[in-house]
Amino acid sequence: MTSNLEYFVNKQEIIKLFNLDEKQAKKKILTVLINHYSTIELTEMGFSGLKKKVDKEYIILKKISKKYFF
Repeated sequence: MTSNLEYFVNKQEIIKLFNLDEKQAKKKILTVLINHYSTIELTEMGFSGLKKKVDKEYIILKKISKKYFF
């Protein structure tokens, strides 16, 4: 269970991320992903692929935060 966001978000930000509601947390994850991937990669991923990636990262980070921080 690894998340690409582990490399972009430090532990303090993970804690802050889950003090937000789900919508705001996913918005932050989306911003990180958009900044990480190139325009070509985002285009290839498409809307549904990007949405799946955001949901997947949210679930993984939620599990990580519960396991290590709470």
